[in-house]
Amino acid sequence: MASKQRRDLGDLDAKTDQRFKNHFVESIDLSRINNNNSSIVYGSKGAGKTALRRALTELNRDSFLTTKTIDLDEISFAQVHQALARLRDTSRAEIANLARNTWRNVLAVYCLEAVADTVPKESVLRREIREFLASEGYIEIESSNNRIIGLIERLLTLSGGIGLERGTSHSLGLTKTQLSVINEFPYHPALRSLLDKCAGIIEESGKFVLICLDGFDSIIDHTPESRKAIFAGLIDAIYKCSKDRLFCNSFCFKAFLPRELTEEARMIVWDADKFIQNTHYLRWPENSFQDLLSRRLQSYSRTKSGHFNDIWRDLMPEKIKNPTHGVEEYSFGYILRHTLYRPRQVLTHMQRIFDYWDESPSSSFRVDPSFIPPIIARTNYEMAQYVVNQMQITHPQLGHFMKSWGGSSNTIFVGDFQDRIGKIFGCQTLQETGTVFDSLFNLGIFGLARSSEIKNSARSTSFRFGFVGDTFAPNIHATVNNFDVVALSPMFSEFCGCTASDWGAVIPTE
Repeated sequence: MASKQRRDLGDLDAKTDQRFKNHFVESIDLSRINNNNSSIVYGSKGAGKTALRRALTELNRDSFLTTKTIDLDEISFAQVHQALARLRDTSRAEIANLARNTWRNVLAVYCLEAVADTVPKESVLRREIREFLASEGYIEIESSNNRIIGLIERLLTLSGGIGLERGTSHSLGLTKTQLSVINEFPYHPALRSLLDKCAGIIEESGKFVLICLDGFDSIIDHTPESRKAIFAGLIDAIYKCSKDRLFCNSFCFKAFLPRELTEEARMIVWDADKFIQNTHYLRWPENSFQDLLSRRLQSYSRTKSGHFNDIWRDLMPEKIKNPTHGVEEYSFGYILRHTLYRPRQVLTHMQRIFDYWDESPSSSFRVDPSFIPPIIARTNYEMAQYVVNQMQITHPQLGHFMKSWGGSSNTIFVGDFQDRIGKIFGCQTLQETGTVFDSLFNLGIFGLARSSEIKNSARSTSFRFGFVGDTFAPNIHATVNNFDVVALSPMFSEFCGCTASDWGAVIPTE
């Protein structure tokens, strides 16, 4: 390529990436879920959930008889929750149970559709499935939101149209027959019969049908109550389906859920502990980021080597001078630590660096070391703003909390940090403070260092961050003392307007 031609690293969104096969990075996460087990996959926005889903349904489709993706970005949680509330008011049943049963029936309908698309067009089974879907009104309904609401309305109509039985009325105001309609799964005898027939055909093939649920990151119409009920209902429904004879030997479900929106839901699912082996949290190790960048950068490199270090040194400086702490750092490590270890954020930094450098008057092919920190700072502010806006959905005071750091150091003692959490988030008890502390840690807002490991003269200090490594820390607040040190993630420094760390550059570690 000619020097200074724009270096386009490709689509940041895996959903629309036209070169996905070339860009996808094999990971331990894929090997964990590339099987016939139903799974729940949690990942932050931009952490690679959709890429993982596409890898299953496109790159590994031969592992399954067929695959079907349900894109749920059109769901109005508030609207579905209102419909469930109407059903609750009729049945007096718990709304979480109603959500679970609704999801189970919705998943069953999608299973029928997946099989109908697989069997020969002239087959009797395909005709029976199409006739059932048409009779229930699913053929005309493309929107996932309208399908779910339509099913709830169908249950309402069925329970209301059964009429009263003779004898004493039920304590909940419904007859036994009406209650059975609300609680029955599948809700329609024909649905059970068709699922049985589908299961028989699938089992003969020796493979499973894969149903993926994705797209929840784009949903904005929801309340805490609707999130909790609907996500908990979905998680529970997948677990129940994985044990149901109608599904367990023929269908598997993979749900890709946003960590930011599912925290409360995960805690209230009664049988969640039984599904722990099939619950996964996306994490990206450093070598996976190197593989990701190698795939995106190689076509612009003048070296014939496919090794990351060779490609990187051809395009980028090996080291840069940190202008804040006066310490020399490897440029790749500097860029990576100014993210929350999400691939979309790393690619955003890299694309910005190349865009501005390729527009500069310099004729150098390799980016100048002094050019990188100002671009990172500018991009940091924008990315942090997006992340805080996303997290404020579940933590409404987060923006105020982050801005409270303005003019102060981005490192603070744990005791002072917890006091600030209590005041700004309105925590009434130490337990509430600890819950917020744990949540912010696992979302990547801050990291921790032991007081015994801190050196006052250090030019850099390692802090444990929740986004590094392959572990999840639900009760991290119980393991710290008041004189341990908290550091905001370096990505938030410009957004918060805080001053430099008192203990040098903040280096995320496991």
